[in-house]
Amino acid sequence: MPDGPAMGRCVPTDRVLSCPPLVDYEDFVEYVDLYSQMHQCYTGLILKAVASRQLTCKLNWPSFSQRDLMLVGLAEFDNMLHKGLRCALKVTKKRGLRFCMMLNESVIDAVTTACRTFITTITCIRHTLDIHIPIDYDMMTSAMIDAMYSASGHCDTYTGLIGKCLFDTNFVQWVSSSTVSVIPRSRVQHYLFAFAMAGQQRLAPHLHHVQLGDDMLRLIFKYI
Repeated sequence: MPDGPAMGRCVPTDRVLSCPPLVDYEDFVEYVDLYSQMHQCYTGLILKAVASRQLTCKLNWPSFSQRDLMLVGLAEFDNMLHKGLRCALKVTKKRGLRFCMMLNESVIDAVTTACRTFITTITCIRHTLDIHIPIDYDMMTSAMIDAMYSASGHCDTYTGLIGKCLFDTNFVQWVSSSTVSVIPRSRVQHYLFAFAMAGQQRLAPHLHHVQLGDDMLRLIFKYI
């Protein structure tokens, strides 16, 4: 029997009603590979965003450089709106633009919050203990990347937009005492056609000895 919530779950948000797209994944392996590509893309954008702000020159008062804004906890990562969307579209094979926009915005919100929280924490420690603590950019970047993973969700753990919605929409699981089978929903219709053809002697004459009756087909379709 299929395990997990029903497919096609939409995500109500303040921005849009975002329904995950039905994607023609070949198998679960392809899905995980695209999922990994998306995270690698986002990780590269985060690393580049932090590195570019470290090199930004300071401007005269009252102007603030991107580096200044980051160091006082006011960083914005608007450049990820377009480039990040390309990352999100990887996991859906360029389908479901609205869903990918929602996913991308959630990632940007999480990354921005992680950056600001890190800076705020360092500032509070400085004021509380009256000591100077240099900004550890590597640690801050790691926190931002962790936030990105949490916001997007793990591929099949029913958490986040990907695990809770995209996986449910596109895969069905059969769990037994010894194995777990994960099958793309886009392939299920092909299985239905195959079973239906097996029940027709004119379509599958070489399978006449295993021809399926209507009652057997109904039973099979009930569990697919």
